[in-house]
Amino acid sequence: VTATTVTDASGNYSFIGLPPGTYVICQAVLPISWWQSAPMDGPVCAASGNLGYSRTVSTDQPGVRFLGNDFGNVPL
Repeated sequence: VTATTVTDASGNYSFIGLPPGTYVICQAVLPISWWQSAPMDGPVCAASGNLGYSRTVSTDQPGVRFLGNDFGNVPL
């Protein structure tokens, strides 16, 4: 499954209705002249080479919420 979303004005984002499985959450677009400072560990995102978050959705936890999947960016 590949899904995309955008953040709201406060930087919040969500994915709704994902089937069970393990997902890597990646920041797809990094602002020009910025460096991704968070997360500092995790799986490597194929498209960007930056790090992401791995989260597992299971059938016994419908509607599960994962908090703290924030990406940090700082200017170069």
